[in-house]
Amino acid sequence: MKLRYNKTTALVGVALGALMLNQGVANADTASEIRALKERLKQLEAKVAEQKKAKAAAVPTTAKGETPPPVWVSFGNGLKVESFTEGKDGFYERGKDWSFKVGGRLHIDGGVGTQPEQGQSGNARFRRARLEVEGKAFKSYYYKFQYDFTSTGIAGIRDAYLYYKDKSLAVLPFTEQPIILSVGNMKEPFSLEELTSSNNIDFMERSLPTTVFAPQRHIGIAAQSYGEDWSAKVGVFSVSPEDASQTPFAQIPGRPAAFGPSVATGGGNYVDVAGRVTWAPVHTEDALIHIGGSGRFHKPNSATGTTAVGAVTATGADDRVMLLGLSTASEANVLRTNLLGTPDLSCGPINFPATAPAVAGRCVSSVVSYGAELSLAYGPFAFQGEYFGSHYARNGGALAVAARSGAGVNSAGGTSLDFEGFYVYGLWYLTGESRAASYKVGAFNSAEFDAPHIKNPVNKGGWGAWAIGARYSNVNLNDGGILGGRQEDITVGINWYPVKGIRFMANWVTTVANAAPFNRPFLDGARPNFFIGRAQVVW
Repeated sequence: MKLRYNKTTALVGVALGALMLNQGVANADTASEIRALKERLKQLEAKVAEQKKAKAAAVPTTAKGETPPPVWVSFGNGLKVESFTEGKDGFYERGKDWSFKVGGRLHIDGGVGTQPEQGQSGNARFRRARLEVEGKAFKSYYYKFQYDFTSTGIAGIRDAYLYYKDKSLAVLPFTEQPIILSVGNMKEPFSLEELTSSNNIDFMERSLPTTVFAPQRHIGIAAQSYGEDWSAKVGVFSVSPEDASQTPFAQIPGRPAAFGPSVATGGGNYVDVAGRVTWAPVHTEDALIHIGGSGRFHKPNSATGTTAVGAVTATGADDRVMLLGLSTASEANVLRTNLLGTPDLSCGPINFPATAPAVAGRCVSSVVSYGAELSLAYGPFAFQGEYFGSHYARNGGALAVAARSGAGVNSAGGTSLDFEGFYVYGLWYLTGESRAASYKVGAFNSAEFDAPHIKNPVNKGGWGAWAIGARYSNVNLNDGGILGGRQEDITVGINWYPVKGIRFMANWVTTVANAAPFNRPFLDGARPNFFIGRAQVVW
């Protein structure tokens, strides 16, 4: 059989083959193009939202060219007063140069639990009762002052700082982002959970390791900068108004009795250098990948954890570092149950005879702490975890002198000590909110989380936002002859946000493993359980 070659047929075949091949390539590219278009659409929507917000903040002049009133007053979640600044096209922008806001928070806690010999079997109290003022002056100066009425005197001061943000000061190379300078009493840049406001953390209390290792607020000076998906901050700090405010001085040699009285010292002259960097390679309304790291160098000088009695006196101002774990309330602060605590690692204010060499407060040369953080979110699901560690370098000569002088537990342990801890938790918004949408990068605490954006608040006929979560925490304070205890907790919680500014919480906390600290052997193997709840109002 002889095959006939038909030129027209061949051309048609080649054309159809090319079309099919091109269609296959086109199909392969379509998905990526659609994803790119969706991402671009989100960016445009965000830009339009910003423009609408800016337009809403602007007030046009009247037909006669009259300016608006001197200030703008609003009452959305707090009293806010803003000035007007004349802008372009006959509009006035509010809040650009001057602003002033009065706000606060109430956290009312209650609960019941077991293990009352280390705390309270039932209690109700104000966990936090704060008033604050914050605002802007001369366009580039920002300020905040916050006082907590659950403490007294200087111990009640929380945030109290001033920071300056203006590109005319300095910009970070390669980014053109301004370098922000801050001074005052502020949180050191360390730990995602610590820097996230207590109004917005996902459980009633921060985790065990965060409470043990994170430095909290101190007086100092810091510099920071940030972009859309990154942040960096470093600072030098010293004493804190909260130093020794939770330490039960009278009970330190034995058992803490519900943490004892509140005493603030604010002395000791130690020095911290702390820094934190973060990066969010993925950050959309529904998805987030956040990674970060923190570091802290602590020079105690002569600061100690305990207060001396007798001939030799010393200031017990460094209790959160030298008495590691003693201020930790087992993730149920309202019941004040404490299962951890090292002896005074500084060797304490030993009561030597007047002619003996004084080594009190000289046993620790330096402390280096570090942390790594990870936070993920996809749709209504979220995950977060952090790892912490602290390395103590101690003076062998001072330890030997303390031991010969009969210092007892205050001279225990070697010249190198390492303690560690970590937590992980998962969260699920039953009503569809996304934790990614509440992630923010900016001044003042760099990268952290805000309150969730409630999709259907109760005042608009909805159910509010509901979230459930579970957390595992682990802290080990046993090393090199020091027995500070080891504790593992599991916390299960539920949050309900009916409207913006109001939240109701319930947590069940159980200790699943526990090794007793040096001075309370009867706690070995204790398994307390706590059932606690909170009503929270923020304005």
